[in-house]
Amino acid sequence: MARPDGRASARKSFVLMVMGTMIFFLCSVSSADIPHMINYQGKLTTASGGCLNDTVQMTFSIYPDTLGSPADWTETQTEVVVKEGIFNVLLGAVDTIPTTVFDGNIKYLGVQVESDPEMRPLKPIVSVAYAYRAGAVDGGGVNCEDCDDRFVNVEGPDSVVATTDPAFLGKAIGNGFLTGIKGYANSASSSAIGVYGEGYGSDIVSTYGVRGYAQNTSGAALGGYFVADSSGTGYRFGVQSYALGSSSGRTYGCYGFARNTSTGNVYGGYFKADSAGTGIHYGVNAEAFGSSSSNTYGYRGVATNSSTGSVYGCNILARNTSTGHATAGRFEADPQGTGTHTAVRGFAYGSSSPSYGLNGFALNTLSDAYAVKGYAVNASSGNAYGGHFYVEVSGSGTKYGVYASAPGGGNYAGYFDGNVRITDSLVVLGAKSAGVKVDNGEYRLLYSQESPEVWFEDFGEGQLVNGRTHIDLDPLFLETVTLNSQHPMKVFIQLTSGEPMNVVVHKGITGFDIVSEDISSNATFDYRVVAKRKGYENIRLAKMGGPTPEEVAAEQERHLAEQKVERARMEQERMEMDKERELR
Repeated sequence: MARPDGRASARKSFVLMVMGTMIFFLCSVSSADIPHMINYQGKLTTASGGCLNDTVQMTFSIYPDTLGSPADWTETQTEVVVKEGIFNVLLGAVDTIPTTVFDGNIKYLGVQVESDPEMRPLKPIVSVAYAYRAGAVDGGGVNCEDCDDRFVNVEGPDSVVATTDPAFLGKAIGNGFLTGIKGYANSASSSAIGVYGEGYGSDIVSTYGVRGYAQNTSGAALGGYFVADSSGTGYRFGVQSYALGSSSGRTYGCYGFARNTSTGNVYGGYFKADSAGTGIHYGVNAEAFGSSSSNTYGYRGVATNSSTGSVYGCNILARNTSTGHATAGRFEADPQGTGTHTAVRGFAYGSSSPSYGLNGFALNTLSDAYAVKGYAVNASSGNAYGGHFYVEVSGSGTKYGVYASAPGGGNYAGYFDGNVRITDSLVVLGAKSAGVKVDNGEYRLLYSQESPEVWFEDFGEGQLVNGRTHIDLDPLFLETVTLNSQHPMKVFIQLTSGEPMNVVVHKGITGFDIVSEDISSNATFDYRVVAKRKGYENIRLAKMGGPTPEEVAAEQERHLAEQKVERARMEQERMEMDKERELR
């Protein structure tokens, strides 16, 4: 037969029992009106550790000590419904608990399932169960002169008020520092839970394990505030949240929503990793694991602004004043699965102001700083992109797949270690050159020639036979150029043997003939052929499209100024939040 689930589960049950006692025993004024029942919840498992789903008989007893002396009260509930291991009962629903049971001494609860032996050790019933004494007003613990039918004002600096209103587990009313519910747990060895909430829903309405709401017309308002103390060696979680879904509905491990109808900033979520300590610091560390054909996102950001303000799907700032790396964003796509793997994928849709699919900023005073650093590995046949950027063609503004700027001599707006391929025109405002290593180890620059028209050229050599010869051009070269009466080839001949003499070139469509004035000459020669590139035959000194360098520089200067103001605002806000946290 099933038995209650160990020490940890028993502790959870008593935490919930204390909360239940608050609800039921602080809701009335006189002893006669107090319901003599205690809300108790626990968990039952099978012998193998699985969760029980059954209806069982359970016996509950309250003892004066841990030895199992004759019980002060006992009742048996014959049909306790257990669903997924969880049961909930009202102690006293069958046999009323006398008010004399709680006489000021610690009492202990025993639980027996079916014919199994009663569980040991017995668990102490502490503190809140003595709300049975509320009707007697021991020592002036309750002041009810201004109470209505729902509230009892408990004396104390927090002016705590408990309520039976289902919208609240606890409510605080007053002018001081108020706490609706404050939970504290201290354990030297096992887990300790300050507040533990469970919600079970079977309808389409929302279910909340714990829900907090805060309103303040002046100072900070915290719907929930959680602190994990630094003592001990285990992990620290200020908040740890799990969401388990088994239907088609969405499941959120953490869901944040923020609204501000005034000029203040709005953060759906704000995360900060303090600079203290030598370990790795993550402002946000997001991991997502998918096992189906649906997409999996470690992080997915969507931002919408219907006004003139900037919109950032992801805006990350990294600062390191020591020797470590400062990385504004570091994202990894796990290699498992056969779908496309994208470490970072950013979309930005703008209708007026500039749009950034990804905007990164990194500041480091001592070591490397990466605003965005991409690394991709694909061990299969798929492509791997360290970075992939795409700009939609709609709209009238200039589109930049990538815009990189590095002012000052010796800096690089872009540095590529490997092949570079460009599928459209390349415009260079400076010189185009090749770096060639010479014997002393230096690299010297060799510059490209420039032309007002688009030409392709080819080179070769030949020999006259009795003063003449014919040269056929390379068929592949002919496929890249246009040769006709409007766009004839240009041929340049250089004799390499024999006596100086005059030659005449007769140009055709696929080659050319050379005729010498000396009909007996067998001289050798080199030639150079130039022809118009196919598709670019009529271009000459074309006007550069797009904004001028001066216009681009002015636009980027404006953006940099806006970002500088934004960073200063964020830094000021951070300082204010730090100050506010210190005051708390």
